[in-house]
Amino acid sequence: MDSVDEIGIYLYRDLCAVKSSLKGIVKNFYSALAAENFDLAKEKLGLAEKKLMQAAAKGTIHKNTASRKVSRMTRAYNKAK
Repeated sequence: MDSVDEIGIYLYRDLCAVKSSLKGIVKNFYSALAAENFDLAKEKLGLAEKKLMQAAAKGTIHKNTASRKVSRMTRAYNKAK
């Protein structure tokens, strides 16, 4: 049986992996937007929204944080279009 400290380390690693993945997804959206590739940006926006909401549902990030990020991304997309 794992000790509490070892279990905490595994949970922390999983949490960091998910957050890192989210950062990459959001970064890909903003890169597509900066390149003025609006079709790709729209696709990346949908993926980012889905992944952020999944992370919020599981408690990885707060639901308001996820909603705020999606709102900012959508606003940036609409402004750039």
